[in-house]
Amino acid sequence: MRQYSYILIIVATVIALSASAFGGLVINEAMVNEPGGATSLEWVELYNDAATPTASLKNYDLWIGTTPIRFDEIDFALQPGEYFIICRSLYAAGISPAFESYWGDSSGFWGDTEYEASLRTPYDIPFSLPNPQGIIVLFDGWGQTISEFSWDETSDDGYSWERRSPGGVTIYQSIDFEGSTPGFVNSLTPVGYDLALEEVQVDPADGDTRLGFTLTNRGQVVVQNATVSLQQILANGFGVPIGSIDVPDLDPGYSLFLVETFAFDGLYVDIEATVPTDDRDRNNLLTFVATGDDYPPLIITEVMADPTGGLVSEWVEIYNRYTVPINLKNWLIGDELGLSTIIDSDLMIDPGDYLVLAEDALFFFGYYGQRAGDYIEPTGWRTLNNDGDLVRLIDTFGIEADRFQYDDGFGDNYTWGRSTDLIDENLWGRSLYVDGTPCEENEIVVQPNDSGLKVTIVPDHFAPDGNGIDETTAITIEAPETDQYRIKIFDREGRLVRTLADNESWLRPVYYWDGRSDGGNRLPLGIYILYVEAVGIESIKKPIVIVR
Repeated sequence: MRQYSYILIIVATVIALSASAFGGLVINEAMVNEPGGATSLEWVELYNDAATPTASLKNYDLWIGTTPIRFDEIDFALQPGEYFIICRSLYAAGISPAFESYWGDSSGFWGDTEYEASLRTPYDIPFSLPNPQGIIVLFDGWGQTISEFSWDETSDDGYSWERRSPGGVTIYQSIDFEGSTPGFVNSLTPVGYDLALEEVQVDPADGDTRLGFTLTNRGQVVVQNATVSLQQILANGFGVPIGSIDVPDLDPGYSLFLVETFAFDGLYVDIEATVPTDDRDRNNLLTFVATGDDYPPLIITEVMADPTGGLVSEWVEIYNRYTVPINLKNWLIGDELGLSTIIDSDLMIDPGDYLVLAEDALFFFGYYGQRAGDYIEPTGWRTLNNDGDLVRLIDTFGIEADRFQYDDGFGDNYTWGRSTDLIDENLWGRSLYVDGTPCEENEIVVQPNDSGLKVTIVPDHFAPDGNGIDETTAITIEAPETDQYRIKIFDREGRLVRTLADNESWLRPVYYWDGRSDGGNRLPLGIYILYVEAVGIESIKKPIVIVR
């Protein structure tokens, strides 16, 4: 047994020396799970990790499982630190993407960009890499194994398998922001100084925009005195500096999340974020779209979460609040657990227009008929919970345009509706009418609260004289829960002149008074008394003055 073990050690040593003699050529990376639904974007990367050139590549064979790939036509050596790509397809055929069209500039030629010129023309040869598990082996001319590369699970879509270091044996999924690093140092290979700008989060916030950046020290030394520099990229391609964020000292292997709030004009702005140049510049830059003070262009305005009876289709209404048409292509709708594409082709929503997204367009129109307005059936639908859920609307850039969270449904085909009143457009309540108001202005009643009775009158002096200024006064009411509410207006003599609500079980978010009596007559100048009562709990009286 001892003698046998000793022989095995000698053989292993010979193989290691043989590999070294052939220049340290390794299988360094493989794109196994192609991006999207592509079927011709697989590739394998070779790398010379030695300080001397390799032998001519025609002296090597690559085996994918039990399928050999011969390099008879590749009569050159790889120089120290040089990469070489073997791809399934180099140039696109028809609409099928290929290596040059996806990782190059899609010109149909190789070598006409700085990146392409930095690599030899990839070797184009048919092969197939299995997703769940597989092995690639590189042999020299004597049939000895030079490098092995294997995986035993499916990677994320569009992410390659990388060797952590060319001289090592561990293989992981790429963490590069593009999913792979063909012709570059692998994303997981340690370098000396490497501050990675890995992700940006765009969060619209009441007209401002919060930008959150994830940074990781992927190097081997402490990052100090670094900043994230930001500039807005204009339509002409020029950049305008907009600020910077200081990065605290960051130890190797650690990450942090930096947040800063900015004010941008318009709907969308193009932003470029960078960190200082270091030993791996590939992860030093992010370009992205941020939101401006006009965002969001589309909002959620009504939700039918609990259809009953003949209405068997849930639906969500959206509205274009912006000044120009908005293309709905590749927008998403869904809940907290998942999202579905609304439509994958062009669909414009004009300013001031509504659109209903129906779970089932056929049943929706069958129920509403001519009341249906404009509607479509999205490509997928996340079923809404009757007892509470979150509805999310995501734009084409992956930014959350709007959300609405409800705790309970109403039943009986009442909807959740958003107040269309400018006083509080973020106020939601139950639809005033059964079946809601698809593609029409909402009329809602609001759920009482436990904070007591509060009444706001704006303006409390108004002039309903026909000149278009202060023609009405808005009465906003917050009230505790009770069975009945009364809202009435009396003159100074205590005579009832106008009833806005009488023994109602729900309240509207805002009531308007135009200075007229219940009979429609214009009332004289003077002081009037608004009386609001949550019957059996609390009441309030407030003056309203008609002026000229």
